[in-house]
Amino acid sequence: MKKKPKSKKKTVTRVIAAILIIVLAGVASYHGSKAIFTYKFRRDREAAEQKEQEEIANSIQKNYITVIRVGRLSMIRILNTDSPKLSFILMRPDSDLFTFDENGNGEDITRVVNNIQNAYGITVNSYEDFEQTAFADFINNSDSFECDLPYNMSFKDTNKMTVHMEKGEHILNGGQAWGVISGNGTYESQEEYIANVEAVLEGMLSVIFDKPTTDSLTEVANLIFDNCTSDVTIEDVQNYLSVYAQLSMDDITITEFEGEETDEVFEVDIDKAKDLISDLSSETAATDSNTTEKTTEATTEATTEANEVSSKDKSIYIRNAAYINGLASKWRSELTGDGYQINSVDNYDETYDQTIIQVKEKGMGQDLKKKYFKNAKIEVGNVEDGADICIYLGKDADTL
Repeated sequence: MKKKPKSKKKTVTRVIAAILIIVLAGVASYHGSKAIFTYKFRRDREAAEQKEQEEIANSIQKNYITVIRVGRLSMIRILNTDSPKLSFILMRPDSDLFTFDENGNGEDITRVVNNIQNAYGITVNSYEDFEQTAFADFINNSDSFECDLPYNMSFKDTNKMTVHMEKGEHILNGGQAWGVISGNGTYESQEEYIANVEAVLEGMLSVIFDKPTTDSLTEVANLIFDNCTSDVTIEDVQNYLSVYAQLSMDDITITEFEGEETDEVFEVDIDKAKDLISDLSSETAATDSNTTEKTTEATTEATTEANEVSSKDKSIYIRNAAYINGLASKWRSELTGDGYQINSVDNYDETYDQTIIQVKEKGMGQDLKKKYFKNAKIEVGNVEDGADICIYLGKDADTL
C-alpha cells in the first residue's frame, strides 16, 4: 500500500516552531544574563561609590584652619567639620604679632602663618592672601551685599582720593569693601575698625550662606583661588565644600582675641586666645546656643577665670540700641531672674548691630558676654549715670 506522503506544509511548520523555540530560549537566556550582569554592575558601582565616600570622609579633618590676610588685616578661619561650625577670629593690625614697613606692607605671608602657629600652638592647613586689586575683583565678581556700618570711616581709593563713608546701611563694591577691611582707613579707634570689619564680613557671609549648595560654594571657591595667593588649590579643598554647604548664618561665629592696650601695641592675651581657639575647635562648638545660655549658675561660676569680676552684685543699666520693641524688657526679666541687679532700662538714640557692654573696670562684664551675649564687644570706660555696667543691646541680642 502506498504510504501517504508527508505534508511539506507540516514539515515546514515544525521546523519553524523548532527554530522559534531555540530563538526564544536564546532570548530568555540573553535577558537573564543581562539582568544578572546589570545587577552585578549596579552592586559594584554602589560599592565603589560607598568606598569613595568613605575615602572622602577619612580625608576630611575634624578642623581645617586657614589664615586669611586682606591688606593689614589677618584672621583665622576654623571649619569644625564635626559640628559643623565656621568661626572667624579677627586679629588687630596693631597687635604685637604683626609688623609693617613704612609703606604699610606686612611680612611675607608664610612668615605670618609661622608666627601665628608658634604664638597660639595651632597647625594652619592653608593661607589666602589678598592684595587690593585681587580682593576688589573677588567682591566685584561675587554677588553684591548689604552692610550696616556701625561707625564712620574714610580711606583713600586707588586714585589717592579720600572717600568718606558714614555709619549706616551700604551696598559695598570691591573698592569700598577693601577700604573698610584692609586696615588702611581712618578710624577713631581700633575698636571701631574691628566693629566695621565684622559688619562687612557678616554682610559677605550672609550672601554666601543663604541656602548654600556645593555648586554655589564651588563658584565662590573658584573666585577666591583665582584672586588670592594661596598654598593650596580648589582641588585640595574640594572635599570640604560639601561640609560648608551644610552651614547657615546661625552656624557662623565672628569674634576677636582679647588683649590689653599699651602705648605702642595691642598685646593679645595668649592664654585666652588659646582657650578661644580650643573652644571653637572642640565638639562643644556643636552645642545648641539655647542649651549654652541655660548653663547653671554653679557651672558658670566654676569656670569663671580669676581675673573676671562677677556682675551679680553690680549696678547694671540696659539700653535698647536695636530698636526692637520690648527687647530691653525681655533682657531685664531674663537677667533679673538669674540674680542680676538691673537698675535702669531705656531706649538708646543710636542703632547697633553688635551688642556693646560698657564697663567701669577691666574684668567686668566677662560673665555676661560668656553666658548671654557671645558676640558682644566689651569696652572699658566711663559708664553713664554712674552705673557699673551698661548693656547696649544690638540686633544680635534678639535671641529670647
